[in-house]
Amino acid sequence: MPSVNDSTWEMHDFVSIHEGKVIGNIHYQVDRVTKNVSGLGIICFEDKPSVVFGRDVLQVVSDIFEKFHFHKLTCGVVTANPIMRTYDKLITKHGGRIVGIEKEDVLLIDGQYYDTKKYEILAKDWFDSKIKKCIAGG
Repeated sequence: MPSVNDSTWEMHDFVSIHEGKVIGNIHYQVDRVTKNVSGLGIICFEDKPSVVFGRDVLQVVSDIFEKFHFHKLTCGVVTANPIMRTYDKLITKHGGRIVGIEKEDVLLIDGQYYDTKKYEILAKDWFDSKIKKCIAGG
């Protein structure tokens, strides 16, 4: 289990807890000069992510823009990860976009290189998606 970083200057690090048990870790790097966030890491310790963990992930992303007032979030996912389709939907639903795919971008513990899909969301697009949701009545 990863340790939680206690300094928030360069990184924000959270645990997700359900019924007194740590069920996941969510973290990202902070660039204080550009007010950008990168390297969003979402690690679920459950076999199947629960609704609680999903809510915690959305809360962390929401806080990036609404609580901490960062300008931009960039992140990625290994294309072999089955959660990628969910990320595609969530990113576009919340005003972000798919930037592209980087070939053989990461080396995993199996010794193989994998492609990563890159995403970004700007604060203004995040807020626009929330306004559209309110107008649509959702």
